[in-house]
Amino acid sequence: MDFNIDNEIKAMMENPEFELEQQFVIDQDVVEEDVVEDVVEDVVVEDVVVEDVVEDVVVEDVVEEEPSHQIGIDTSLSGYTEEFLNKRVDIKPFSKYDEEMKRAPRRTIHQYLAKPVPAKEYVDLDVGFFGLCSYQPQAWEYVFKSVRDFYPNSPIVLINDGSEQFDYKDMSEKYKCIHLPRTDEICLHWYNIEYVYEFLHRLKMCCDLTKKEWLIHLHPDVICCDRISKYPPSPLAGVSAGSWTGKSNNKFNQKVDSFIKQYQPDLELNGYGWCGGSIVHVPTFLEIYDSIVNKKNWDLFKLRDELGQQFTEHEDVFMSLLFNLHGYPYRLWLDNPEHQRGQMGMMDAGAFLHGFKDHYKFQNNENIKEYYIRCREENAKEQQVNNSQVNI
Repeated sequence: MDFNIDNEIKAMMENPEFELEQQFVIDQDVVEEDVVEDVVEDVVVEDVVVEDVVEDVVVEDVVEEEPSHQIGIDTSLSGYTEEFLNKRVDIKPFSKYDEEMKRAPRRTIHQYLAKPVPAKEYVDLDVGFFGLCSYQPQAWEYVFKSVRDFYPNSPIVLINDGSEQFDYKDMSEKYKCIHLPRTDEICLHWYNIEYVYEFLHRLKMCCDLTKKEWLIHLHPDVICCDRISKYPPSPLAGVSAGSWTGKSNNKFNQKVDSFIKQYQPDLELNGYGWCGGSIVHVPTFLEIYDSIVNKKNWDLFKLRDELGQQFTEHEDVFMSLLFNLHGYPYRLWLDNPEHQRGQMGMMDAGAFLHGFKDHYKFQNNENIKEYYIRCREENAKEQQVNNSQVNI
């Protein structure tokens, strides 16, 4: 593939004011690709019917079946050392972090390459990558090519999110990825809460396979433009949604904020935005995974009943929520700019540009909004959900 990152970035950003045409923007960065597949499908747990108790009738103990979202999954943390599991991110006081965000240069990678002053200081993070791949295979080709340009030896887990969309095995071999085929296609649209558990299981698998301290979440609209030069300010960090402060423009509503504060009264709340090109600290995620899946400190079914579908059906929102509930703030990462927000999406010549859809292909002249609606309706059908339950 004839792909030159300088030419790509120049072509999309050569306007000196970086006033890029605004495309349709979805508040919850839903998109795109990822499929959560249950490791074992079609497991039917028969309802246990308990008859009216008659005197002297002995009712035998009913052995509780393992939840379907855990069947066949290795949920243990036994493959990790205590030293690794105990690693934590040094989280600066909010005032210092907020000031750094406000003072940071706002420039594109093309502007930086033309005039690298002040020069970026690169950070040697212990990092791997993962992506849930289903729609837009031709766009994923550019994603993996761009990552390999700057991270030729870092592990990438390519989760084949529903093989019916596209078989990514050859692409995985081409870019030296770890191919993880899954059957269910979830595409980050979790109408059924089972798929939230499935996403957590898949992310845990990626942690197990890569054994890295950090993982970057790839979408088909991400382009790797450079190496990392900004240490993540928190264990979950990502896009600003157009903010130039320390708080995202994507915000929870008052109900969600109040719910979080019940459990973490002193936690800073910076909204959400963990989407394409965003980063997660693996030991911290494993703590949260263990809390939810093994210790069952949180029932995600009940959490959805409490907060509603809107805040529990996409990874950019729900991951921020889960980290908040465990005492960890979501913060913005200067290495994760957003193409679709124009000048307001600029960071400091960030490494992982999100929202770049020039490589997307659409059906029957559909626009980006129509494309999203079609994907969501197809995902809903896959998950056996009525269209009336689909939030567009």
